[in-house]
Amino acid sequence: MEVKVSVVIPVFNVSSYIENCARSLFEQTLNEVEYIFIDDCSPDNSIDIVKKVLHDYPLRVANTRFYKMPQNSGLPTVRKKGIELATGEYIIHCDSDDTVKPDMLDVMYRVATEGNYDLVTCEIDWSNGYVSDLYECKDKLDLIKSILTGRVIESVCTKLVRKSIYDTSGFIYTRDNVNEDCVFSIQIAYYCHTFKQLPNKFYNYYMRTDSISHVVEEEKMINNYHQFKRNVDLIESFLESISIKKEVEKELDIKKLACKNYITPIVHKRKYKKLWNNTYKEIKGIILFNNLISIRKRIIYYCIKFNLYKTLRPIFTNSND
Repeated sequence: MEVKVSVVIPVFNVSSYIENCARSLFEQTLNEVEYIFIDDCSPDNSIDIVKKVLHDYPLRVANTRFYKMPQNSGLPTVRKKGIELATGEYIIHCDSDDTVKPDMLDVMYRVATEGNYDLVTCEIDWSNGYVSDLYECKDKLDLIKSILTGRVIESVCTKLVRKSIYDTSGFIYTRDNVNEDCVFSIQIAYYCHTFKQLPNKFYNYYMRTDSISHVVEEEKMINNYHQFKRNVDLIESFLESISIKKEVEKELDIKKLACKNYITPIVHKRKYKKLWNNTYKEIKGIILFNNLISIRKRIIYYCIKFNLYKTLRPIFTNSND
């Protein structure tokens, strides 16, 4: 059977979620799908659960593949391996704690082939009730800017991508987990010749409080800061290499500010205040005039700068921005 879409699913310590994920994938209305489950040396029985679920879908057995990484390697490296193994015309990723709507691949693939698109995107249905609407981009530059600012979801799980895009010579594969989606998505946006954005909320994102993005321990917070920064640096280097850095400078500043904000909860400690001050010093003089950055975020920035964090703590915990 000709494979139309390859789905790459990294698996690590998701035994509580993987059954629902696998079932939502196996129940896709598109038949010509290849499923690649990559075990990143998971300490639990997640892969066994997938194999048990697969028994309920005998027609999916032939096109479901399992691969175990030689050592725990992290999400970006696992995704890279999945891309290497994929044989489909298009590739999409799925996190193993999320689920997808039954017609997701069918609709996205049909749109891609009928319009000869290199990239088709969809929207997310967020488990925490957050509402995001489609922001339509007029061209590739607008798409890149919108990924940097968050107007367009950066997750590769919402992007059906022609495999040849990932095979582009020099495509950068980061090793750092935090903000890795943005590294992938900025390059996908640049290398694709044509794209189509769909308003459909095909992807169901489950907000886990124990995920990489939600850890609160100081050591993990700093580790996430360093991973995030290395990925922002990769993005900046890439944008410079394709000669559009100046055109997206205001948008890139948002990422740089987000990096500083990773240590906001502990910035009252002297050593972290110094780290905060030394991170992307170049944005300090222009942040006040960057109209893409919200007033609240600018206030937070200057509160930290002038050591007013404790006095104005309520501003930091306001979630209405």
